[in-house]
Amino acid sequence: MKKTCILFVLLINFLLVVAQEKNNKVITTSGEAQVEWNKERESLTQARERAQNLATINALEKAFGVVVVQGNSTYIKNTKTGEQIETNTIFNMIGNTVVKGEVIEVEKVKFKEIKYTKKIDRKKVEFTDVLCNVTLKAKEITDTRIELETKTLACVNIKCATTVFKSGDDFFIYFKSPVDGFLTIFLDDTKNTFRLLPYSQMPDETENNFVIKADKEYILFSNKEEFNYFADKFFEEDTYALTAETEKDLNRVFLVFSKKTLNKPSLKKGLLAENHAEFMAKGYEAPLETTSEEFQKWLVKTRSLRDDVQVEIIDITIEK
Repeated sequence: MKKTCILFVLLINFLLVVAQEKNNKVITTSGEAQVEWNKERESLTQARERAQNLATINALEKAFGVVVVQGNSTYIKNTKTGEQIETNTIFNMIGNTVVKGEVIEVEKVKFKEIKYTKKIDRKKVEFTDVLCNVTLKAKEITDTRIELETKTLACVNIKCATTVFKSGDDFFIYFKSPVDGFLTIFLDDTKNTFRLLPYSQMPDETENNFVIKADKEYILFSNKEEFNYFADKFFEEDTYALTAETEKDLNRVFLVFSKKTLNKPSLKKGLLAENHAEFMAKGYEAPLETTSEEFQKWLVKTRSLRDDVQVEIIDITIEK
């Protein structure tokens, strides 16, 4: 009887593992979207970003279904059959649209500008649409997704939340999690990726892991005493100023949260130190960095192998 019970327990555990692997399977999916580009209101880059967001949503919805909210209930609607199933899943938010999947890696993205004319008040008016086709690797969101609160700030007050900065502006981040865990933050400028957190002066045994306590509000990258989260009251946090190489740089902030510690990607110091000479002369130091390509390889591998890793992305603009 005892052997039978043991075998039964092992079988249950095996089935749970198989089910978990199936739920966490990374798949390839494609999507398409077309948006109107108003040249007077936005740049081509901004129009492409809108189109890619919508194409990504389209790809995720085709793979995992459309999220439908009715009253107090949430349903997943199959895009092929139209069938709706009620669910308690925690969802992801992309471009103000709720989806049931998260992007692991963008494999291919293609843009096309489509020009046409319309008659308005008996006059021919020229229009341009931006068409985006995207192919990506994605994973279905499960009930384990955590509702993290993240904001980029221009000052140490949450009221200063913004995604638009001027070159030379100080940079802060607000973070809050409902569960304990570990946080790493990276800033990517499309060429290189800089690790902003953990701080450079943290002890060796914690250099890869900034500890997050549940329900605690954090203001990061300030050296004011009230934002020191270490036992050492003299600890000196890293502070950052943002720089722009063009009239309007688009940067991406990656907040990587995990319930267990992470191994960092391979990082070096000063790959592009000459680009930051002005700020380094003021006492700033360039953080450890790697190439965007190598960072993405690390991030894709980490997210594919670890079920406890959650990534929040914030796009910011830095203007000269």
